[in-house]
Amino acid sequence: MRKDERQGEIQGMTPQETERVLKGAVDVRVQGMILRRVEQVIAQNAEAIAKLDMHGMEARWERVLAKL
Repeated sequence: MRKDERQGEIQGMTPQETERVLKGAVDVRVQGMILRRVEQVIAQNAEAIAKLDMHGMEARWERVLAKL
């Protein structure tokens, strides 16, 4: 029995359950990294985004940002 399998059993989880939980944790970290980058890009381009809003694209940007 491998060490990580023993640890999974100690926690009451099978190795497959442990792997699924770890993958979920990585997914959350990656999503957080992507969100921070998107926020940076939006902040860096706030002036350009504001100009686009003045040309009738405000609703479109709101829909795009709502999906993030």
